[in-house]
Amino acid sequence: MQVTNATDAAAQAGSTACKNLPRNPNSGGALTTQVSYDNQAVVSTSGVDFTRELARAAGGHGPAQHPGGIGVSLQGTWLDYYKTKQSPASYDPEVNWKGSLGPNLQGFNAGAYSYRLFTSISYNLPDVSVSLRWRHLPSVDVAAQAQQDAIVANNKAVTNGAPGTLLSYTPISAEAAHGLRRVRPVGLLDDQREAVVPLRHRQRVQRGSGDHRQEQGLPV
Repeated sequence: MQVTNATDAAAQAGSTACKNLPRNPNSGGALTTQVSYDNQAVVSTSGVDFTRELARAAGGHGPAQHPGGIGVSLQGTWLDYYKTKQSPASYDPEVNWKGSLGPNLQGFNAGAYSYRLFTSISYNLPDVSVSLRWRHLPSVDVAAQAQQDAIVANNKAVTNGAPGTLLSYTPISAEAAHGLRRVRPVGLLDDQREAVVPLRHRQRVQRGSGDHRQEQGLPV
C-alpha cells in the first residue's frame, strides 16, 4: 500500500501485515519474516465396496471323482464422487475427479475410476492351490478434463447469478482432437497397459457472457 504522509506511514508500520515483514531501519531491507501455514483444503468422497465369493468341491462320481475344490471371488468398488477443493477462495472451484486419472494433487493417489473389479478363480488341493486373478478398470478422462469441467460448471453458475469468480481456461481440445482425451486401461493379471480411444472433438469458444461449442466427429 502506498502512503503519502508520515501519519499514514506510521499507521501502516504498526499494522499486522507490516509487523509480519520487519525491515532494517537503516537500509530498509527485509529481515526475518514470520510465516504461518493453514491447511484449508477439503476432500470428500463416497462409494460402495462389495464382494461375492463362491466355493464348491470339484465333485464327480465314482472313478471320475475329482479332488479339491473350485472357488470364485468377485470384489468391486463403485465410486459415487471424489471431490477436492484446495482453498475456500472463489477462484478455486471444487473438482469432482470421478471418471478421470486425477486427482493430480500432491499426497493423493491418482485414478478416480468410476468402478473397479477384481475377479479370482482358484483350484484348491490339500497341499497346493492355483489361482488366476483379473483386474478390470474402465476407461477414464485425463485429469485435466476434470479440472476443465469444474471451471466450466463454475462459470455457468456465476453467469446465472451465483456468487463467485469467472475463471479463464485453455480448452484441452488439442488432446481431444488427436484422440488422447480418454484412455482405457487393459487389465489381465494386473497388466495395466493403456489403449487410446478416439473421441469426438469438442472446441469451446467463449463469446461475451456465453459460449459456443463446436463438435467435429472423429473416426473410431
